[in-house]
Amino acid sequence: MNMNYKRKKEPLESRQAVLEAAFELIPEIGLDKLTLDAVSKKAKLSKGGLLHHFPKKDALINALFADSLQKFSDTMSRAKRDNESFAITYLKAIVNDKPDPLQKRSMHLLMQAAIHNGSYRELLAQWYQKNVMSEAVNNSPAALTAILVADGIWYANLFGAYTLTREQKNQIIDLISNL
Repeated sequence: MNMNYKRKKEPLESRQAVLEAAFELIPEIGLDKLTLDAVSKKAKLSKGGLLHHFPKKDALINALFADSLQKFSDTMSRAKRDNESFAITYLKAIVNDKPDPLQKRSMHLLMQAAIHNGSYRELLAQWYQKNVMSEAVNNSPAALTAILVADGIWYANLFGAYTLTREQKNQIIDLISNL
């Protein structure tokens, strides 16, 4: 065995580089056209190095999907304020004036995966029921309204239907907060 061999990247660094490369490629080329070759090139990693972490495209997408759900949960945790309802926190996280680029890419990935694959749609629906709707059901019609408004804004942003100004976002948050 050659004792002078030095690994170029640590395994966790390589795995993270692959995830970041895939996150960057998906908005550019779409989930359907994403290939492991394209990801390995973007990550500046050999195909074998990529396959060590993700033996198939599905394994990579599963990891991206789980990572996206975690990023959104983290965003919700950061947005939570004392004595603020979950529904208002959710609304504020969705209409966030300056979304983190990773958050934005994560949300795009969640939607693309859910649209193109029934199993991801089911996973997203389960997460949504557990983490979002359980809060709305246990609260008031105003909470459900806030969540549904947030979802509408999220979908409109993802599909490029319209962009709200900062003033409009603040007005919506104020209006819903006062329900």
